Amino acid sequence: MESYLDVLTEQVKLIEKSDANLSGRSATIPVTVQNNLLQGVEHLVLRLKSSNPTRLKIGDGPYDEKPIAVAGGHSQSVKFTTSANANGPVTVVAQLFTEDGQPYGPEVAFDVKVTEVTPTVMLVIAGGVLLLVLAGFRMYTQRKRAAARRTAEEQEAGPGDEGLNEEPEGTVDTEDTEGSTDGPRDESGTEPEADDPEHPSDPTPDTAPESADPSGTGERVDR
Repeated sequence: MESYLDVLTEQVKLIEKSDANLSGRSATIPVTVQNNLLQGVEHLVLRLKSSNPTRLKIGDGPYDEKPIAVAGGHSQSVKFTTSANANGPVTVVAQLFTEDGQPYGPEVAFDVKVTEVTPTVMLVIAGGVLLLVLAGFRMYTQRKRAAARRTAEEQEAGPGDEGLNEEPEGTVDTEDTEGSTDGPRDESGTEPEADDPEHPSDPTPDTAPESADPSGTGERVDR
């Protein structure tokens, strides 16, 4: 009969728990109770105890207790409120008890690493995050203004530059054609001078034109 009761007792147990990290001044620690029986279990008490209450308190003191009622084939998670007073590891022990204070099943122990974050540290972290946000916003606004400035400059300078750079179609370079139509030039680069036309004011030559008629016989002709 006693062995049968031991088997039934083993069907209601605490789930093994891994080590936990506690950041901040207060947090909750969950502990799970599993019932593998076909019927529900009541009138049990779950106690969570701190091995160092000066560093970590459970509830308002070194331990806290909560009543347990688990249906058959189910599990129940019970949460305990804790408060940290100093940094460092603390061993915490969970144990089931009957209503008259008798231990029920084996206890489960695990370590809690306490990392207290003071309000000053929180302010420093919040200030750093705020600076990062402001820096990102400033970079965004500067890039936006630079893009708008470039767009405005392109719109102002675009039509005028296109009109100056474009050459009218059908134009011909006349430099070569003018050179080809000019007359021959001497080596010095000057054009040969044409014969000057006679002007009416120029004196007539002294010699008269010779007559084409034959002179008479024995007639003297002065030349």
